[in-house]
Amino acid sequence: SGGIAFLANGSILPRKSGSSDLPMKSPPAIPFFAPDNKNEPNSLQSQSIHIDMGGLASFCVLPLEQQQYNNASTTIISLTGLLVPPGVTLIVGGGYHGKSTLLQTLASGVYNK
Repeated sequence: SGGIAFLANGSILPRKSGSSDLPMKSPPAIPFFAPDNKNEPNSLQSQSIHIDMGGLASFCVLPLEQQQYNNASTTIISLTGLLVPPGVTLIVGGGYHGKSTLLQTLASGVYNK
């Protein structure tokens, strides 16, 4: 909790081209992984989140977990990655590393769709 965005480990941030929504092939694209926080257990850099997949569970290729909540079964997925805290965040990297894609994604999130 306390974050404004989440980047899952294994995400491919660079796009195929500047006008494409498709991810760049890997390789040469390197999947994103949050920094390890073994020395700082309270760090926001590497966190796990749990998402109720609802009707989308049949499309998921990741391991799912069934849970009971209010006499109903829900399908939960757990993801590990980087929790982006509120405030000023510096995003750096070389050319074609996915910085603009990440910023566009964060900007579209203000519409909560």
